Amino acid sequence: MPHPPPTRSRQRRTGINDLPADVLLTILLDVFKDVYAPYSEDNVFQGEIQIHLETWLRWKYERTSDQQAVEYPAPECLASVCAYWRAAMSTATIFWRSFVIWVGRNPTPLLRVRQYLAWSRDHPLNILVLRRYDPSLHDPAEGARVRAIFALLLPHIGRWQSLTVKCLYARSLPRPRVDLVGRAGRLKRLILDSLLDDLPPGLPPATESLDAPLLDYLSMSGAHFRASYIAPLAQRPMPPSLRMLCLTDYSASQPAFPLIELLRSLVTCPKLSKLILAHLHLELTPDAAPLRGAIAREWHASIIFADMPGAALAEYVRLLDRPYVESMKIVRCTPAPPTVRAPLADSYYLTLEELPDAHTVLHYLSRDSGFFACKHLSLSRCAGLSPGVLRALARPRADGESEFEAERWMCPNVASLQIVDMPLIGSADVRAVLEARLARHEASGFAQDIDPGYVVSSVEELCVRGCGALALEDRQWFDENVATVQWDDWSGGNGLWLSDL
Repeated sequence: MPHPPPTRSRQRRTGINDLPADVLLTILLDVFKDVYAPYSEDNVFQGEIQIHLETWLRWKYERTSDQQAVEYPAPECLASVCAYWRAAMSTATIFWRSFVIWVGRNPTPLLRVRQYLAWSRDHPLNILVLRRYDPSLHDPAEGARVRAIFALLLPHIGRWQSLTVKCLYARSLPRPRVDLVGRAGRLKRLILDSLLDDLPPGLPPATESLDAPLLDYLSMSGAHFRASYIAPLAQRPMPPSLRMLCLTDYSASQPAFPLIELLRSLVTCPKLSKLILAHLHLELTPDAAPLRGAIAREWHASIIFADMPGAALAEYVRLLDRPYVESMKIVRCTPAPPTVRAPLADSYYLTLEELPDAHTVLHYLSRDSGFFACKHLSLSRCAGLSPGVLRALARPRADGESEFEAERWMCPNVASLQIVDMPLIGSADVRAVLEARLARHEASGFAQDIDPGYVVSSVEELCVRGCGALALEDRQWFDENVATVQWDDWSGGNGLWLSDL
């Protein structure tokens, strides 16, 4: 009788955890470098960041990609696999120079925060204090949690390179010159944001010091900003390197915050080039004289107004003596009262976004003027932009506002036109605008804006997305008469730029 074949002894499989620690570390470094993208909020203007009030995960007034990218931060995701991986990663500081501390649901243990700080050694730190989505919108322990976190972080303030804090409550946020004090010699980016504005009226002014000579990006609430930088006991120099400032939320329940006080502070920042003012209830002082002086005249920060009254926009322009700015974006703002006839600041790029009605759209289009004004016009998600309103750009104005010109067009200098997410606008409406402006420009001998006889410019660049259908005959006309055209997935154009002729 034959014997059964011998059974092969079951051998243990070799896995990744059988690798030497240095080899495992090399693999983890490759994985980390492949997926890691530095947290950045540069390029705010020209449409790279959308400005809108959205749901929790989208956080007010900024884009979504960064929040999504840090939902599962790469270092902690890898380190959480097992103790062996965490031990290997703890020996390499590259993993811990940027990290996320979660508050609210599933918070990061304080012991873990201590480990991050120890494992990063003496390297610069990029720190994000965030919370995950929670539909309850209730977290009474948030403030205490944030204070405990900053008790650990503050001794390392000299290593901070960027700090982003996004809480549920504004009360939970650390305040510059109150909670954030000391020498932050490496700090370049400071973002303090909350979902709910629950600040009590009349915050006490800050009395301590936050020395941040390299700070170039600051985003915070209007109430915190006023208490830290403008209130009577806190009138101290602004960060000398400040390049971009975003101020959001100042409610009517707060003490009066005159717009002129804000501007007096801002014009002391000669490097400030980008400014966002969103949902700020600012006091207007019509009797105040425009700001004068060399710094005020040279201060030309590009600006985004979001959820602001039109009277504030007009007062801003008046107090700065109608400055020239490279870019201006107006988002969900109301028109100025009929008694206010002031024009907008001259801006090379003008963006109108989410304006609710025809009156508001026409108000801001008709306020544009100036030699170099509105070369690039972008209209996005404006419910008030009907085909009839759009065609107001296809004929001379008949409002009688000009005493010196027999013929004046709305936004006469537009050479680049972008229309986004307005389904009621069809190709015939857009063509009517471009065709009329081309005919008038041709009748002037294609005069340029510096030439005698100049009235209106041809549109040479057209971009349309999310609007009505593109008719075949209109596509043919665009292709033959416009230098470059993008209509959803179709692109064309004759490539002939009048500026090159």
